[in-house]
Amino acid sequence: MPENFRERFLKEAGERPYAWAATMGLPKDLVTAVIRGGEDYQPIRRTLTKLAEATGKSVAWWQTGEEGESSGLPAKAAQPPAKSLAGTIAGGTGQVNVLQLELAIKAVDKWEQTRDAKIDPERRPAVIAVLYEFLSKSENAGDAAIDVVLRALG
Repeated sequence: MPENFRERFLKEAGERPYAWAATMGLPKDLVTAVIRGGEDYQPIRRTLTKLAEATGKSVAWWQTGEEGESSGLPAKAAQPPAKSLAGTIAGGTGQVNVLQLELAIKAVDKWEQTRDAKIDPERRPAVIAVLYEFLSKSENAGDAAIDVVLRALG
């Protein structure tokens, strides 16, 4: 008998599903829904697509545990999962602007120091990844804009 979705998800996520989800760029709410949903939990199409994109496993595999036809969603070409922060940021492209990544990390450090606050260590890579993406897309991201992003994420 094939595993159900919850078993496949938790097997892929390992012992720290929230940290795994963060490194994959998946929302914390997804992990909570899977854990609370029990054996009968069935994700929505958007969730299956996100999982396929993040892990390189096909939508069909996430649905059934087997490769093959799915319910109309395209299967994602296999690629290694993004395990590092750079992989999370680049989404498998391998093109990371190291200077911008360092800027994002320093901005998070500075933000925590000036506000005497700490971002949950399991969420920190995801926060840095989102800030990096913001900096990559913003031409003139000043301290005020960075502060707004970090307040929203922190």
